[in-house]
Amino acid sequence: MNYSFLAVKPKPLISVFSVMWLLFIGLCVVITICVSVYFYMMVGWLRSDISTLETDLTTIQNNILKTKNTIMTLEKQKLIYNDISSSNTLSYKSIKNLFDLVPDSIVLTEVVMHANKLTLKGTTPTKEVFNVLLQTPLKSIFTVSTTSFYQLDNGYYNFTSINTLDMNEGFNE
Repeated sequence: MNYSFLAVKPKPLISVFSVMWLLFIGLCVVITICVSVYFYMMVGWLRSDISTLETDLTTIQNNILKTKNTIMTLEKQKLIYNDISSSNTLSYKSIKNLFDLVPDSIVLTEVVMHANKLTLKGTTPTKEVFNVLLQTPLKSIFTVSTTSFYQLDNGYYNFTSINTLDMNEGFNE
């Protein structure tokens, strides 16, 4: 007996609404897993990038230290160059002044300059010419000035004059 105008339909175990909710929850779980895998991979890539950047940073810092050391070395060399250059200028002026000091009658055969010592060898017509024209200016410049003479057959004298400074004045070699 049938009390309804509709035919009886079997009731499904899971309703369409429940299936939609289960599909929605499954889709959310899959999306969450995909996002977490993506973030996990991104973290791995970022860690490898960080380690690469750290090695690059270490290399750059080492290069900076090498460059600073090179700059310090170049600055030291520049100071040494300036010292040598000024010393050479002073030596040039001193040698020029020395040759200007030597009169025409005295002939120099050897001039040796050290930091605190000047050695002159040459020929002079007489001892007096040497003493008056060259020895006096040398004595005013140097603290100790000694000269030895050797007479030649033609009447001229060979001389060796050694002049020294007691102080550390002079020229860099």
